[in-house]
Amino acid sequence: MNIKTEILKILLVEDNEGDARLFRVLLNENSSGEYSLTLANDLKSAKEYLRENIYNLLILDLNLPDSTGPDTFTEINSVAENIPVVVLTGHSDRELGKQIIQQGAEDYLSKNDLSGELNVKTIRFAIERFKINNEIKEKERNLNILVQKDPNAIFVLSNSGIIRFINPAGEVLLGKTSEQLLNTQFQISLSNLAEAKIFIDNPVKGKRIAIPALTNAKWSGKDSLILTLQDITEKIESEEKFKTLFHASPDMLIIQDYNSMVLEVNYAITRTIGYTREELLNKGVSGFIKDEDENEVNKVRELLERKGKAVYERVLISKRKKLIPVEISSAVINYMGSKAVLSLARDVTQRKIQEQKIIESEERFRGFFENSPVGMYRTTPDGTILNVNPAILGILGYSSFEELVNEHKAYDSYADPSDKKRFDEIIKNEGVIFGFESKWIGKDGRIIDIRESAKSVFDDNHNVLYYEGTAVDITNEKQAELQMRESEKQFRSVWENSFDGMRLTDANGNLVDVNKAYCKLFRMEKKELVGKPFSVVYIDKDDVNIENFKNNFLAGNIKPQIEGELNVWNGEVRWFSLSNSFINIGEKKSLLLSIFRDISERKRYETDLMEAKQKAENADRLKSEFLAQMSHEIRTPMNVIISTLELLEDDLNETENSEIIESLDMMDSAGKRLVKTVDSILNMSLIQVGQYQSTPKELKFTEHILEPLQREYRTPIAKKQLAFEIINNTSDDIVFADEYSIYQIFSNLMDNAVKYTNRGSIKITMSDSDPEHLKVSISDTGIGIAEEFLQNLFTPFIQEEHGYSRAYDGSGLGLSLVDAYCVLNDIEKNVESVKGEGTTFFLKIPKREET
Repeated sequence: MNIKTEILKILLVEDNEGDARLFRVLLNENSSGEYSLTLANDLKSAKEYLRENIYNLLILDLNLPDSTGPDTFTEINSVAENIPVVVLTGHSDRELGKQIIQQGAEDYLSKNDLSGELNVKTIRFAIERFKINNEIKEKERNLNILVQKDPNAIFVLSNSGIIRFINPAGEVLLGKTSEQLLNTQFQISLSNLAEAKIFIDNPVKGKRIAIPALTNAKWSGKDSLILTLQDITEKIESEEKFKTLFHASPDMLIIQDYNSMVLEVNYAITRTIGYTREELLNKGVSGFIKDEDENEVNKVRELLERKGKAVYERVLISKRKKLIPVEISSAVINYMGSKAVLSLARDVTQRKIQEQKIIESEERFRGFFENSPVGMYRTTPDGTILNVNPAILGILGYSSFEELVNEHKAYDSYADPSDKKRFDEIIKNEGVIFGFESKWIGKDGRIIDIRESAKSVFDDNHNVLYYEGTAVDITNEKQAELQMRESEKQFRSVWENSFDGMRLTDANGNLVDVNKAYCKLFRMEKKELVGKPFSVVYIDKDDVNIENFKNNFLAGNIKPQIEGELNVWNGEVRWFSLSNSFINIGEKKSLLLSIFRDISERKRYETDLMEAKQKAENADRLKSEFLAQMSHEIRTPMNVIISTLELLEDDLNETENSEIIESLDMMDSAGKRLVKTVDSILNMSLIQVGQYQSTPKELKFTEHILEPLQREYRTPIAKKQLAFEIINNTSDDIVFADEYSIYQIFSNLMDNAVKYTNRGSIKITMSDSDPEHLKVSISDTGIGIAEEFLQNLFTPFIQEEHGYSRAYDGSGLGLSLVDAYCVLNDIEKNVESVKGEGTTFFLKIPKREET
C-alpha cells in the first residue's frame, strides 16, 4: 500500500545558475521526492511568485541583481511574512546570516558548506520551528484574551510577591493602574492568602473583601504564583444589610415554612418570650402559641393563599408560661429558594388591657383614650366622626376635635378611596378588622402610612351603632420595610446574575438553593436540584460520602478552596475550581455557600502550552546533537593540519626565511584557536544533550590540576611578563571530582586571566578552612568586567565586547563550560570584578563523595 507524502513547495531565490543547480541536485539526492523546488533569479520575480502561489519555505540569496544585503530580506519579508525564510550567505557573510535571523529569518546556510543532508535538515527544522512558534503565539493570544476578560482579578506574582502581571479586573479591585502596580510588592502578605477571605484597601472604593485562590505555575519560564481574587464586597454588604434590618426591628419577626416550622427569628422575639434562637429554630410554632381555633387557622391560611398576606391576633406563651397577646401581620415570601411566611408580631398586651378597662369603666377608658399614644376613634358607618383621641389629631395634624369634624369626614382620611371600600367590606362581613394598612392624608396633604384595627358596636337589634378603632402611624416602619426589601433585592440580584455557579447546602448535604448559573453549569433544572443531596450532579453518586460531609460540616472542616476533575451526571469530565464558605445566620454556622467555576478550558490551554514547550525543547536538543556531530567532524582534520604545520616548522627552523617561519607560527596559532573553539562547542554540545560521562574520584589538587596548569601557561605568562604566584594554605588538598571537567574549569579561568591581563599579576590561592570543601580563588589585575555584564557572564556565546572590532578573540563558551562543569561537580562558584582593576573567581570544591 502506497502512502502519499505531502509535497512541500520551496521557492529558491538565486541568480547564480550553478549554485541553484547544485542546491537542486543535493536536495534530490537526500530526499524521496517530498520537495517541489521553484527558482526565481531576482527579487522582482520572487515577489510575483509569492503573490500568486503558496509556498512552505523560502530560500533566499541576499545578493541579487536588483537587491543586496539585509534590504533583500526586508523587501521579501513584506510579502512572505507568513512563510519561514532560510537565507544563503557566502563564507565571509556568516555574521550577516546571524543578523538576518535576528530580524526574523528561521536559519541561514553558507554556500561553502552546502550538503544534501545539511540542506534537508535545515529545511525540515526551519518549517517545523516556524510552525511550532506560530502555534505557541496563537495559544498565548487566546489565553491572554481569556485573562483580560475574566471578571475576577488575576495576578502573576514572583515567589517573593512581586507583581509581574495584572488583568483589568485586578486594576479595578486594587484601585490602581497596571503602570502603578507592575514590578511592585503585592500589598497583602502571601501568608494571608490561605485565609477564606482577605481585606483590601481600595483608594477609590474603600474597603473590599475578596476570596483568594493561589496556584503555582510557570510564567515566562520562571516559577510564579497565579493569584485569583473574587470581589464579594457587594454580596456581603447585601447580606449584612438584611441581617441588620431583620434583627434591629423593634417588632417581633419570625419566618416559618408552610408546615409552620420556624426557619428564622429576630432578637425582639427571643427577648419577649424568653426562648433562645436555637431553641426556636426548626421547631413548630405551636410550641409557643396558645391553642388556636382550627377555623381561625384555616381562615388565615386561606387569606395567605388568596392574597399573600393576612392580619390576625394570637397569644404567645413565654418560656415562663406568661401569656402575651400579639397582633400578627403575615405575608408570603421567597426564602432560600422556597415559599415561606414572614410574620410581624407586635405585643398588644397593653392595648388589650385598655380595651378591657373600657368595657369595665367608661371613665377609666377616657383617661386612657385621651393619653394613649395609639390613635383611637369612633365613627358612624357613613363617615361621621363621633370621637377621636389626641393621638389621631396628632397623626392628621389638627389642633382640636372641633377643627377636625368641621373640615373632615372619616372617609376623607383615605388617600385611595378603594382602601375605604375594602375597610367597609371587611368590617361589614366580619364585624372586626385587625392590622388593616392604608394611606391617610393629613391636614397639610402629607401621606401617612397607617395600620388600624376596628370593630363594629351593635344595638340590641344588632344594628351597627358605630365603629371603634385604633390607628398607628407606621410611616417609619414602612420605610424600614422598604429598605429591607431593597436589601433583599440587591442580594437576590447578586445571586441570580453571578457568572459563577452558587449553591447553598445544609448540614445534611441537601441543596437548599442554587442560582441560575449553577443550573446552567450542570445542565439541570432548579426543581431537579433543590431539596436533593448535592451529589445529584455527579455521575457516580456512591463516591460522594455524605456522612463525611456532615461530620466535616459540623466540625467546620470544609476546605475553602478545591480544584479538580468532576465526573458530571451526563458523562462529561470537567475541571472545576470550588470556593466554600459558611454563611453565618446569627451566631451559628448553618449553611455552606459553594461557588463553582468551570476551568476546563484553562486546563486544556495549560496542557497545550506544556506540549508546545516540549516540542520546542526537543527541536533544540536535535540541533545540539547535530552541532556535536559536526564539531567532531571539523576537529579531526584540523588536528592533522596542526600536526603537519609543527613538522614543517621543525624542518624549516634551520632556514633563515623568517617570513615563512612567522607565517607558520600564525597558521599554527590560528589552528589551535580553531581547535580550542571546536573543543568548546563539542564539550558544550555533549553537556546539553546529556552525553558527557562524569567519573568523579579522589584527586590531589596540586598534583593533578595546578602543576599541569602551571606548565601549560608558563610560556604565555612569560611572554606578557606577568607575575604568577600560588599560595597554598592547606594541609590536605584532596578533592572529589571528575578530573577532565575540573581541569577544564581551571584551564578556562586561567586562559581568561592570561588573555585579559596585560600587566601586573595572576594569583591562585588555596584554603581548607572549610572542613567539607577546598576553597580556591583565581585573581588577576586585568581589564575587569562591567557590573551590568556580570549577570550574563555565564551565558553561551555572549561576550562583553562583540563585533569585528572587539579587542579580544574567543567564542564566548569558556565561562559557560565553567558553569556547566561546576554543576557536574557540585562546585559552588562566585565572582567579584571591578572594571579596569581586575577579576577574582572563588570556587568551593567538595573534598569527599556525598553519602
